Amino acid sequence: MKKYQLSNVNRPSVEFECGGNIITSGVIADVSKMPNFKEPTLFMDVMLPKEEIYTPPMNIRCRDNRQFGRKPMVGMCSIKSLAPFRCEMDTDEEDIEIDEQQLKKEISIPIEGMYASIRRSKKKKKGRDTDSTVLSFEEYNEDNIDWWCKFYASIEEEQKSGDYLEKNLDTITVYSHELEKVKGYSEFHDFIHSIPLERGKAMDDDDLDIVGEFKGSFRIYSLPSDPSAELPSRVFSSIPSTENIEVLVRVYIVRAIDLQPQDEGGAADPYINIKCGKYKYSDVENYHPNTLNPLFGRLFEFSTVLPLYKDLRVQLYDYDLLSSDDLIGETRIDLENRYLTQYRATCGIAKSYNTSGINEWRDSMTPKAILIQACQDRNIPEPKFIREDFVKVGNKTFNLEEIEEDIPVNPHWGEPEQRLALHVLHHDKRFTLVPEHVETRPLYDVSSDFEQVNIQRKSQNY
Repeated sequence: MKKYQLSNVNRPSVEFECGGNIITSGVIADVSKMPNFKEPTLFMDVMLPKEEIYTPPMNIRCRDNRQFGRKPMVGMCSIKSLAPFRCEMDTDEEDIEIDEQQLKKEISIPIEGMYASIRRSKKKKKGRDTDSTVLSFEEYNEDNIDWWCKFYASIEEEQKSGDYLEKNLDTITVYSHELEKVKGYSEFHDFIHSIPLERGKAMDDDDLDIVGEFKGSFRIYSLPSDPSAELPSRVFSSIPSTENIEVLVRVYIVRAIDLQPQDEGGAADPYINIKCGKYKYSDVENYHPNTLNPLFGRLFEFSTVLPLYKDLRVQLYDYDLLSSDDLIGETRIDLENRYLTQYRATCGIAKSYNTSGINEWRDSMTPKAILIQACQDRNIPEPKFIREDFVKVGNKTFNLEEIEEDIPVNPHWGEPEQRLALHVLHHDKRFTLVPEHVETRPLYDVSSDFEQVNIQRKSQNY
């Protein structure tokens, strides 16, 4: 929050007003140390019309609790349309019965002979023969294949990818825009929204002064007409801890595309600058001379505290020998939104679960653990693994033997249980998770907010 009457906003509280009803949050003791409210959920009973056109706005006011009982309003926002926040209460899914004893009988056979050695030219999997093309996984030389081959194969630059595509190895998704703009992710506002707080009065067509940001959300749903009837369960029944949490952030900067010339010769000497809270790093020693399309291939790893330091700033500077370096542009990423979203934007989900090889699983969580967490986030019963290749998730069942029936055996594969969980995450429409990816983000001139260049990057936070 910006200062109000020359004083910092240290002890804010928020009040919500809709249809003449007002409810007020608690007071944050010190926003510089803990910006979250201790009691994160509020409930308000409001009479609203069914027609959206007649619905009153939701007014959000932020007040600073100062000495002698003063509570000046330091910022406000009015949400005129409540349609995006309306929701229908979930109904119970139709359950299905599974004969667990019959499933157990189906696998009560000797283990020996179920899986042959991966060194054999022809393999057996789950009692069936598979084509001998699986040898392609054993025959390629991994010394000649690295992540760059995988990247160039993903953007279909075959000359730089070597024989990666010929080996039928996994590729990654390369987005031509920011990850937040990908259709289906709701800009990662599914759990919380970033609502700008304004101050002052708009004169003519001038914008109001944005003085801060409120991060939160609300849901509107109908209550039973009978006052004695049982109230529906609250939408925000299970929420993360409101305490500060330390996370590990890894930022991979791949390359920049079509930089704006900074020198008289029509080129630039770009290098990377990273800022996130107290962490600041300038990679000036690795600047790239005389280029507008630098290939960085740099990794930056650091720890930060959410939500205290939520904004990651990636900057490109132009190196100058005799004068101060010029800022080419920067992009900002809200790490808190990526950490809290149900789409799991912390670390992209790989296409296959391998315990070795070029596509070895690198996520801090296994597919099974991710599946269990995804079910909890969506109020779906915890997945029930009847056996290592058969699982029930809510009202659906998945059989790994049927899924991999026509897929050549890969010697780098991990446990069947993990492969099955990963298949559910990829193909069950109830779980829309961010895949392993590289995103392309525009860099802006912070003084004018004009788009300058594009930079390709990916990030992980745990």
